[in-house]
Amino acid sequence: MLLLLLLLIAYVANMFRNSSFLKADGLAGQLKPLVWAEFDAVPRAKAAADVQAFVRRSLPLFRRAATWLRANPFRFGLPGGRYRETVELHLMANRDVNHSRILLTADGDLQARSATEPEALRRRLFAIAGGVFLAVPDEEGRIGTLVMKDGPTAAVDGEGRPVLRPLTLRRKALVKPLASWESPEQGAAAGWQVG
Repeated sequence: MLLLLLLLIAYVANMFRNSSFLKADGLAGQLKPLVWAEFDAVPRAKAAADVQAFVRRSLPLFRRAATWLRANPFRFGLPGGRYRETVELHLMANRDVNHSRILLTADGDLQARSATEPEALRRRLFAIAGGVFLAVPDEEGRIGTLVMKDGPTAAVDGEGRPVLRPLTLRRKALVKPLASWESPEQGAAAGWQVG
């Protein structure tokens, strides 16, 4: 009986040890709203407090716990089990950061899934515990409604067709496509820098 109790305690401890959670302030520090300055997008001054409040409001403890439970913590207690808290980011080029959304997701290992099923994650942006930003741009380089500034050209297969591939983003500017603007006004919202 004692052995069974010790195994159960070890199993429950392993469920938590194998779980990694996003730090709200760390995530907020890696999201910077951009504004146009001349023809360049630069981080908006004094936006950090707005972003921090937005991230904290988007990640309430009860919702994070519910997502962890939906991802089946019993699986994490097993050897080799792993949970990395993941959010999907819907970032909008708007001066009010609250027009953007952060949604918790209970999807499994998105990094592995993005390599095997990139079509399922097309144009989507994720932040994964551990400071990883993962996106699968479409053929035009779009991620959501934004594009990567100085973004990569789409990879092509042997027949010249575009191939979707996941990208890990570090300090990348995602901006509203310039074609959508008649002319970017100085100080107007341009997009976001992530990572």
